[in-house]
Amino acid sequence: MTLTREEILAMEPGRELDELICNQIFELEMVAHVHYSTDISAAWEVLEKMKQRWHDFNIGRHNGKWSVGWNYTDFVENINSAPEAIGKASLLAGLNL
Repeated sequence: MTLTREEILAMEPGRELDELICNQIFELEMVAHVHYSTDISAAWEVLEKMKQRWHDFNIGRHNGKWSVGWNYTDFVENINSAPEAIGKASLLAGLNL
């Protein structure tokens, strides 16, 4: 499944986004549903995995919305939750989008 940047950004948090994160970031098939896009502790695992490849990242909150970026290029802004922002930014960086 090849997705564009716009398609990833348009995805809603939930099972489909979680499975994509599991497949692309951890290079695993999802056996049990892990809530990477909605649970901050699961999203933190994504963050730690990504830090093995890219050391520079930014995370911030402004006006109730989250922004996350890796290496100052794969940046997502105005995302409703930190887990969703971490997951989407990580996918964009990992897929070089």
